[in-house]
Amino acid sequence: MEETVNEHYRRLLQLPEPWEVTAVEEDLIRQRVAVRLAWPAGKPANCPVCGRVAGIYDRLEERSWRHLSVMQYLLELRCAVPRCEGRHWCPKQV
Repeated sequence: MEETVNEHYRRLLQLPEPWEVTAVEEDLIRQRVAVRLAWPAGKPANCPVCGRVAGIYDRLEERSWRHLSVMQYLLELRCAVPRCEGRHWCPKQV
């Protein structure tokens, strides 16, 4: 079975479960590939500080990060980073 473009980039980026690649946008003029990442709705997360499993508290405004290039194309990751609340009730980025 052939893998989709989203699955291909998920594998290349070595994203752990349950992170998903939701879109891959190619801009030939600017020689850029934008990969949109998302944490699935309803999936709990482990607090990165205390390890407590909790629901997603909220999501930050979408950000973008420069990643290693793909061939001659600049690779940009985009994500509205989810936050969860740990034991100390202070939202932390997942």
